[in-house]
Amino acid sequence: MRVVIERVLVSVALLALWQFLPAIGLGDRFFISSPVAVVSLIWEWIASGDLAENVWITAQEALLGLVIGSVLGAVFGLACGLNNAISRALLPLMTVGNALPRLAFAPLLIAWFGFGLSSKVVLAASVVFFFIFFGVYSGIRSGSGLLVANARILGGRGLALLWHVHLPQAIGWIVAGLRLAVGYAFAAAVIGEYLGSDSGLGYLIVYGKEMLDMTQVFAGLAVVMTIVGCLDVVLRRVGTLARR
Repeated sequence: MRVVIERVLVSVALLALWQFLPAIGLGDRFFISSPVAVVSLIWEWIASGDLAENVWITAQEALLGLVIGSVLGAVFGLACGLNNAISRALLPLMTVGNALPRLAFAPLLIAWFGFGLSSKVVLAASVVFFFIFFGVYSGIRSGSGLLVANARILGGRGLALLWHVHLPQAIGWIVAGLRLAVGYAFAAAVIGEYLGSDSGLGYLIVYGKEMLDMTQVFAGLAVVMTIVGCLDVVLRRVGTLARR
């Protein structure tokens, strides 16, 4: 409870500072807007239905990318974690691929897949893939070899060994990777919308920038941060329950 109170107090202090900075000459309201204006605009979006419509579009892109990237990342992570030959062949490629600035490929994805849903989903999936891959791979490899050996002596094989030994040992790594992946999936979807879209939260932010409406930019960012924060809380709780 104390932690919650401390976080609320810090948030309130920062919002108050943001609200009153221009009054003491330390900022221009035109460029930094204000919390009151941002909340007012978000309320207008809620009342008009614009918020639900645009959130749904971005959420589809991010969540589809999250699911596809997570499944592929988990499959390749398990393959490399459980098989040394596959690991030796693929791990260097994965390391190099992870070092590439994947968001820089967004213009190419727009050119290949168009301005619709597909390009944003592929971009989000490509970002999520590496978080999940390395989470699963590291979780499997960091597990107790003695526990695995004992399970095999007792007859553990195949899916039973994976389900009862490998995955419980890796769950912390997997949840940590998933928590990062959620935020980056939404970031990738929004960036895809920056580059070409007529709807979604990224479109709202870009439109605000083009109209020099900083309130709209901050409102769009606030909505994205709120969604990602709520999902992170859920995943943190899931991770806590899974480790019990």
